[in-house]
Amino acid sequence: MDNDRACAFGQWLNAKRQASRLTLRRVEQLTRQSGQKGMSHTHLCHIETGRRDPLSISPRILRLLARVYDVPILELLQRAGVCEGFQLSLDDLEPPRS
Repeated sequence: MDNDRACAFGQWLNAKRQASRLTLRRVEQLTRQSGQKGMSHTHLCHIETGRRDPLSISPRILRLLARVYDVPILELLQRAGVCEGFQLSLDDLEPPRS
């Protein structure tokens, strides 16, 4: 596990949560809306404190966090290090035009 990446990502998520004035338990509730399987506040705490490698977080959880924190999924993936070594933009995610 890359501890620097895990800590940086966790601190960034924590700052997003604090800026939104959300508690860990409220984020848990928001990720479980619409009958979806969400994430526990304990899991989020482990991510925020750098005890969980961002690369081991499931894409489903990353999508939920992007929705809850209202950040583009691409930004969240880049912060997590998933897109490391790639230069992507939102245009890259558009389907090719014929």
